Amino acid sequence: MQQFKNILLIGTFSVLTLAFISCNAQKKVATLAKKTEAVKTETRPTAEKFNSEKNLKGSTLPQFSFITAQGNEMHTKDFPKNKPVLLVLFNPSCGHCQIILEQIRDNIKEFNFATILFLTGEQLKDVLPNYVVNVKVDKMEYEILVASDNSDATLKIFEYEGIPQVMIYNKEHKLEFIYYKEAQNMNMLRYLKK
Repeated sequence: MQQFKNILLIGTFSVLTLAFISCNAQKKVATLAKKTEAVKTETRPTAEKFNSEKNLKGSTLPQFSFITAQGNEMHTKDFPKNKPVLLVLFNPSCGHCQIILEQIRDNIKEFNFATILFLTGEQLKDVLPNYVVNVKVDKMEYEILVASDNSDATLKIFEYEGIPQVMIYNKEHKLEFIYYKEAQNMNMLRYLKK
């Protein structure tokens, strides 16, 4: 009799767990369907699409400070004038983020005319020194800045559409384009050269 109660109890718990998982999965699928509908192809910055007026096409590169993987504090106001900026909001554990970093690293001579900054949240600063070594950007001829935000800029400009969020600013440091999750070299170069 006790064995029957145990089996009944386990069966009931299993059914409840599956029902809970199914309900959560349905909610996630519905949310993902809405996001997929909103982002079918390249997403152009418009007032209707973006959460913040700071990310409208033509808006100026935000002024903020950050700490590089090497521990140096820098500021966007010190970026060279007349040089475009490729700002990538990323997470060191993100596969898409690493793919974009590796694409740029492997084709760095095509990107050397731009300032390149991969920026993550301050809470991940301790993993960056090892990260730059693992992705082989610590000893490059042309610099790719990998840094953590120490001024809450990521909170102000991240759109929550996916990571990486690749923001392309022209040589006047005006926003030209934003990619979410994936970006191809040729597309990024096209907007950087504007």
